[in-house]
Amino acid sequence: MNQILLVEDEQSVSGVIKAYLEKEGYQVHSAYTGLKGIDLFMTSKYNLVVLDLMLPDISGEEVCEIIRHL
Repeated sequence: MNQILLVEDEQSVSGVIKAYLEKEGYQVHSAYTGLKGIDLFMTSKYNLVVLDLMLPDISGEEVCEIIRHL
């Protein structure tokens, strides 16, 4: 099954995106902060990361840079 990591701090937006992706058959793991997203990325293999750029702890650009080097 294809796994997607969704990093979005607004829970209502995250819920909508997650519902649509799951309806299409994807397994979605959600994180509401950049650091949690990095933690999840390090513990599982994802086929896709959907990443918000404006997160409460670190920017989405920083998250992207970190996970690209893992």
